[in-house]
Amino acid sequence: MLTVQGTGNISFVRLAKNGQDEWLEIEIISSDLDDSSIKVFARSKNGLYKAHKDGSKLIGRQVAFHGSADRRTIRDHYIDQEGAKHTLKMPEMRLRYAVVERLGKPEVTSTKKEVKTMAK
Repeated sequence: MLTVQGTGNISFVRLAKNGQDEWLEIEIISSDLDDSSIKVFARSKNGLYKAHKDGSKLIGRQVAFHGSADRRTIRDHYIDQEGAKHTLKMPEMRLRYAVVERLGKPEVTSTKKEVKTMAK
């Protein structure tokens, strides 16, 4: 397992269910300084799950993520039904034991500024 951490923006969320167990599937797009991007898939049963159930808009929200990625979940190619190999537009990986936290919104303060001009 590889330990992975970073920041990104939520691009997709959906509720998933297995019997009585329910959780939130999250897709995060993370980019580096060279604009190389990766899709990170994670699950949440805590704060983001509750926020989604309460109607919060999570798409586009900046988050920090941390978790373990099994090498088998990291991929940048796939093979179609005919056996041809294709490159994904964006590599992807799935996090296990993931922690995903919303990053705070920047605080907006409005202050009245006095503008001094040379005009009389």
